[in-house]
Amino acid sequence: MNSTTAPDISPHNCGTTYKANYFKFVPPVSGPYYFGACSQSAPHGALHVSILDGCAANSTVLWCNMTCDSQVTLPANQAVYCVVGLAAAGTALPSPCHIYVASPNLPECLAATVAVFGDNAFNNSGSTAWQYVGSDAANTTTAKINKARFFLFTPGTTGAYSFSLCGATGDTMLAIGNICAGYGMTISTIAFNDDSCQTTPPTSGQVLEASFIDATNGGATGPYAGFPLTQNLISNFPYLIIAGSFNGDTSITGNLKIDGPAQPIPCLSDLNQDHIVNGADLGLLLGAWGTCPSPCTADLNNDGIVDGADLGLMLGAWGACP
Repeated sequence: MNSTTAPDISPHNCGTTYKANYFKFVPPVSGPYYFGACSQSAPHGALHVSILDGCAANSTVLWCNMTCDSQVTLPANQAVYCVVGLAAAGTALPSPCHIYVASPNLPECLAATVAVFGDNAFNNSGSTAWQYVGSDAANTTTAKINKARFFLFTPGTTGAYSFSLCGATGDTMLAIGNICAGYGMTISTIAFNDDSCQTTPPTSGQVLEASFIDATNGGATGPYAGFPLTQNLISNFPYLIIAGSFNGDTSITGNLKIDGPAQPIPCLSDLNQDHIVNGADLGLLLGAWGTCPSPCTADLNNDGIVDGADLGLMLGAWGACP
């Protein structure tokens, strides 16, 4: 709906909103939501965006922003009204007027398991989560990963990587993305595979149900190949791995194997992870002196005790980490 002006929202110092458009929104879950209209063809600062708890003249302004976007924490299932309008009466309102809403991130990917280079045990028997995953760069089609488990992998070296669920029990699905999406949103992925693991040559009658991702998806073709990982992963940049089942009632056990270029040797003596071994690390080691139950970062030789052997290793690594 359009009006000449909206109620004065001066409690948040946004002034009067002209030619206001009202959008009703019912949040499906509690959490922080982001409302924006910055994609409009209007000058910066010309648009007002406000979030109201009702549509009446005395409605409370929950949040407003004069730069064309707003963020506000909302309870689930309670309707709010997003008002998009103009700062000046004589300004032309973009037509059509679009607004976007970013919802809270999925808790499953916020609590993603940290994946290591090499082998990672995989078991989704206790998972009931699912997520739609974009199946190409344009998100023109989607695939649904059932009983999804989320992993976070940060490569130590830039280069070409592969991700494998080959050998896992059951029909798997696997995807790689670089953001944690919100409720009701599509995870925009950079690689996806349903069925790709195979022997060479393929066994007669073989069912290729496990997933594998690399630059060619293992050479897989056809409707279950998905799309490969055609870009290098960047060192020290976190990537989200979504692994799960083709069927919603089938659990998978197995191993998620991550392979690729050699990773840098960890600097074990850098206890505070500031990329240099110095007095700060020595203080931490001396503070843990004696019996040190696992896991214990100061136990550099992993023999269950912090002693002279660990001190010798630290002194041998003194200085900048490689």
